Amino acid sequence: VFVESGKLSERKSELFVNFAALILKKSIVMLSSLFMVAFAAQVADDGFSKLQIFLQQLIDWGVSAGGRIIGAIIIFVVGRFLISLLRKMLARLLAKRHVDASIQSFVKSLVNILLTILLIIAVIGKLGVETTSFAALLASAGVAIGMALSGNLQNFAGGLIVLLFRPFKVGDWIESQGVSGTVREIQI
Repeated sequence: VFVESGKLSERKSELFVNFAALILKKSIVMLSSLFMVAFAAQVADDGFSKLQIFLQQLIDWGVSAGGRIIGAIIIFVVGRFLISLLRKMLARLLAKRHVDASIQSFVKSLVNILLTILLIIAVIGKLGVETTSFAALLASAGVAIGMALSGNLQNFAGGLIVLLFRPFKVGDWIESQGVSGTVREIQI
């Protein structure tokens, strides 16, 4: 079981910010190049008029979509930061109330998944995609995936039963079907 450490989480955030900055730099270079080509086409004979029209349309699209893309990136970065902050607060709260470690792990992973789904919907909405149709698509995809993964859903339900009835907990030594070991973590 992989447990994310604070340093790894910080490193992933740093890598994402560097990636976003790289994309922004590349976009600025590309737009600058397009402006230079458009200027050269305007200075040259009228033979470049079709190229100029195409480049102008491309620039107009880039300007209109650029704001949405930058907004979506900002929403994603801030959202990931807030999710990380909420997960840490939840972990402290659960530890302070002395909640069983297996339930802590389960609740933290469930909250992370749900908040990440909400964040993705917010980012998609910022990009201009209609979120009501996206919600309907998610619901129908959920039904299809549920039918396709009925065995996995049974395992999910079994995991919930393990958490509720606690036949074993984190730290217990168990043996089943010729395999034995110590329970490190119980999660979705």
